[in-house]
Amino acid sequence: MDTSTIDAFLTAAGACAMSMLSNGMYIEKELPNVTFPDGLHARVQHLCGSLIGTHFDINTEIAEFGEALTESPQDYAAVFVKTERILRWLSEPIVEMHELVQELRSASETDEQYILATILIEESATNVLNAYNAAADVLKKAREV
Repeated sequence: MDTSTIDAFLTAAGACAMSMLSNGMYIEKELPNVTFPDGLHARVQHLCGSLIGTHFDINTEIAEFGEALTESPQDYAAVFVKTERILRWLSEPIVEMHELVQELRSASETDEQYILATILIEESATNVLNAYNAAADVLKKAREV
């Protein structure tokens, strides 16, 4: 993996982390205005914490990644491990979001009061997933070379 690919991945991973932060904060801000099915409100709050926490974890990892590259730029095995770890960490809140979207869709089919909650989480999930896919695509292309 060359330096430009690493830089492209770190940029995309940072953008994904920023998307997680902004969407997590947006959901938190909208929580008082939206009705959730019993038990899901707490899970949505947990999701917001996961998104925001992942942002900080990823930014720390990216900073440490840069330091490690400066110290030993030819350590490709370490680069692979770190990029895979970053991508895995980015994926974890996405799984949680997907589960919530599925449950909210089901709830909104039987009770219209949950439609706004479904839209809120679906739109945020779409934003985060698009940013995640951009980071994942960089690694996928690097592996194909």
